[in-house]
Amino acid sequence: MAYFFVFQNKTYMEEQSGGFLWAPKMNKDGKTFSHWSLMTSVKKGDVIFNSYNGKMLSVIIAQEDCKEAHKPDSFDTEALWEKDGWMVKAKYIPIEHPLIYKEHMSEILKLQGAKYAPYNSLGRGNTGYLFQVTDELADFFISKLGIANITENQGIEETIFKEIEDEVSLIPEETIREQIVQTRIGQVKFKQRLMRLECKCKLCGLENLSFLRASHSKPWRDSDNYERLDKYNGFLFCPAHDALYDKGYISFDEGGSLLISPLLDEHTQMLMNIDRRMRVTLLSGHQKYVKYHRENIFRENIELNEVGE
Repeated sequence: MAYFFVFQNKTYMEEQSGGFLWAPKMNKDGKTFSHWSLMTSVKKGDVIFNSYNGKMLSVIIAQEDCKEAHKPDSFDTEALWEKDGWMVKAKYIPIEHPLIYKEHMSEILKLQGAKYAPYNSLGRGNTGYLFQVTDELADFFISKLGIANITENQGIEETIFKEIEDEVSLIPEETIREQIVQTRIGQVKFKQRLMRLECKCKLCGLENLSFLRASHSKPWRDSDNYERLDKYNGFLFCPAHDALYDKGYISFDEGGSLLISPLLDEHTQMLMNIDRRMRVTLLSGHQKYVKYHRENIFRENIELNEVGE
């Protein structure tokens, strides 16, 4: 899944009512621009955040891959555009309380990336139609909108699961298949859900979204589709603490106190920035998943773990 940003100040009403996005291949002078040709990168299931008069009025879900299409009849007033163009059939999800971009511009400028971004350094929209959005900026938008899972509401979540799993089904190694699926789905949608609870490393407090990873308590392979995306089934961790939790070298007791495997020597504990005095806050929804992690993933016994390795 990819994320995009579209400026629709001229065409929002026509595109929203028609259920599509459209951009010309070139203008009357025969010139083309990257913000038009980027349309060819949009695939089914991709998410597009719209801007109309400085506000996000809709989140748009691509219903199919981009295709060549003539200029819609409703665009006839736009004489500067040639008739040949690119179209994406799309579903528009209205935002109950539109997001005003200028109120969040400092965060947007930090997260949008340095190249081909929708806004310039002064916080003004760059001239153009469609722009790529970083995962970090998409996470930020979704957290502000309070949407746990955009595509779930459109009834296509299971389709996305099936398409991705079918795509990797011919890979013979199960572990590799799982890693690819988890990366494609889990590290985008699951991370968005975790951000609704907390936007920092559960243990050390690191807040830079670029370095935070979504870590499951009950692993992907052992969870059903609901559990895989349940915001209580894991935490945001920095890379070091993500690796420790994922491999079972740390866990938590019912009260949130840190448990450290006896397999982890004191020198490594110091280098990985963990201490037995650490404690986190666990909500009631976390308890069953942390219990699973503690009983099935955590390396509590040296002898048993050494035999199993």
